[in-house]
Amino acid sequence: MPKREPRMVALGYGKWVRADRVFAVVPLEPGERGEGRRTYVHVDGISAPLVASRSERAILTDVEAALTEPLACCLRAQQQMHIGADDLVVIVGAGSIGLLHVRLARACGVSSCILVEVDPVRRAQAGRLTDALIVSPQESAEAVRALNAGRGADVVIVAAGTVTAEELGVRLVGKGGRLNFFAGLPPSSPALTLESNRLHYDEVTLSGSHGSAPSDNGAALALLASGVVRVHDLITHVLPLGDICEAVALLERGAALKVVLQP
Repeated sequence: MPKREPRMVALGYGKWVRADRVFAVVPLEPGERGEGRRTYVHVDGISAPLVASRSERAILTDVEAALTEPLACCLRAQQQMHIGADDLVVIVGAGSIGLLHVRLARACGVSSCILVEVDPVRRAQAGRLTDALIVSPQESAEAVRALNAGRGADVVIVAAGTVTAEELGVRLVGKGGRLNFFAGLPPSSPALTLESNRLHYDEVTLSGSHGSAPSDNGAALALLASGVVRVHDLITHVLPLGDICEAVALLERGAALKVVLQP
């Protein structure tokens, strides 16, 4: 595939920046605004924020608003789990959704995160995109006990659509913990066999999460606009809508993390 030029974002009045360099978009306070002054745009490599005449929402749409909906789904799941700053949070699956979960948990004050991934290539990729502890499934149980004083995880979110991932989540969650099946299984998948006494005697709360409400989308957009959750580096490809087949092929080969299609 030919090399594509970096995507540019218009700030207004002839000013442009590279989309992959923008890490925060902050609206000016009403008293600071004036002609040509609406938004601060923070750019990697530039110490002072740039002043844009476009609104933060307009700029955000150009950069990363395509990830508002998946972030909203993650937000809904984590709110259902009542995650606290002292919880050990384990995410199973290091795709774009798993990475969003880690970044959202970090933004909410969680200090201990473990990301479990079976694919060594994805583990290496995740190591460049998050500061969470990244382990293989075989290493996960020992890693959880080491970080949580010998106990299981307080919260486990399964963000990979396989029975194997769900079974791992059941094993990793600790007594009194919360387990969320965030990813669905394909119709061809075998059903999960779950020992109900594990939930009963260990008082584990099991939940599923799918989709989001309008309020979740508003909250997710605010997190993106403020720069509290950064996602621009999760978008590995930006392609025209006509290249949708190429986008699907990239994802199927594991050559892309998140692909945005532009009309």
